Amino acid sequence: MLKIFTLLADWIIYTLAGLDPGSKLAESLHFFIEDVTKIYFLLLIMIYLIALFRAAVDTERIRHYLMGKNRGLGYLLASIFGAITPFCSCSSIPLFSPLGQQAAGMAASEDSYTKKKFNLRARHNFAKAELKEIFSRVWKWVIMGVGLGAALHGFVPEELISSSLGDGQWWSVPAAVVLGIPLYANASGIIPVAESLLAKGLPVGTTMAFMMSVVAASFPEFMMLKQVMKPRLLLIFFMMLLFFFTSAGWIFNLIY
Repeated sequence: MLKIFTLLADWIIYTLAGLDPGSKLAESLHFFIEDVTKIYFLLLIMIYLIALFRAAVDTERIRHYLMGKNRGLGYLLASIFGAITPFCSCSSIPLFSPLGQQAAGMAASEDSYTKKKFNLRARHNFAKAELKEIFSRVWKWVIMGVGLGAALHGFVPEELISSSLGDGQWWSVPAAVVLGIPLYANASGIIPVAESLLAKGLPVGTTMAFMMSVVAASFPEFMMLKQVMKPRLLLIFFMMLLFFFTSAGWIFNLIY
C-alpha cells in the first residue's frame, strides 16, 4: 500500500516537474515528497485510531494493571512489541504521546473521559480533536527533519563515506555513528545504501553502526521525538543509543 507514495513522488518529480531521474536535485526532492506524504499518512491514521481506542477503554485500569507487573517483564514485553511493530519513530509518536501531560489535562478537563463509556459519535469527536491537536504540534518537525535528511541523502555521495571510513580503524565506527546523526531514512530505505557501502569495501560493523544511527538516532527523528520526551530523558536515550551502536560496530568488525 505504501508503494503509492513512491508512485506519487515519481509522478510529481519525473512527470509533472520533468526532472532528470539521475540528478541529485531530483533524488533529494523525490526522497522529501515520498517520506513526508508517507509519514503524514501514517501519523493521521495512527493518531486517530489510538485516540479512538483511548476513548473506549479505561486507561486508569490499564495503568494500574501494568504498574503491578514486574519491571523487568514490562521492559521485555515492551521490547518485543516494539520489535514486531512496523512503525518508525515518526509514526510511533502517537503511541506514547497521550501518556504525558496532555492526556492528564484532557482527562481532567473532560470529566475523566476514561471512567465513562463514549458512544461511537463521542469517540469519533474525541479522536478528531486529538488528531488535530497532536498533528498541529508535529507536522512542522516532519518537514524540517525530512527536509534535512533529503538534502543530505541527495547531495552527500556514498563514495565520500566509504573512502573516509573504509579502512576499518577503531575510530571509524564512532565516526560512522556520528555521520549518521544528521541523516534520515527508514529501515527499508537504508538497506540499499548499506548494500552499496558494503560493496565499496566498508566493514560490516561500521556499516551496521551507520545504519542504526541513521534509522534510530538521526537528528531529524530526535527533532520530532523532542515533542513528546523531556530533554534530559532524550539526552540519556541518545547517549545510550550511540554507546550501543558503537559497541555493536566494534564487535562485528572484530568478528568479520
